[in-house]
Amino acid sequence: MWREICEHISAQPGEIFDITTRCPVTGGDINQSFLIANEAKKFFVKINNAQQYDAFMAEAFSLNHLAKAEELKIPNVICH
Repeated sequence: MWREICEHISAQPGEIFDITTRCPVTGGDINQSFLIANEAKKFFVKINNAQQYDAFMAEAFSLNHLAKAEELKIPNVICH
């Protein structure tokens, strides 16, 4: 699974990513969440089963929509 996540991140323009650090992030109860990093970058990753794909799509859409307002600092969604 982690290899595939690195491949998805690395498929984005300008990104080549291999995980050197992986830490669980607590606070939610629907998804598993992790902070993954290497020497140069860090990413927040949410994991769930394929049945939650529509929820991830809706969240990505909403985050991208909020980012257009430029009023709040919104994380960039790079893959889902």
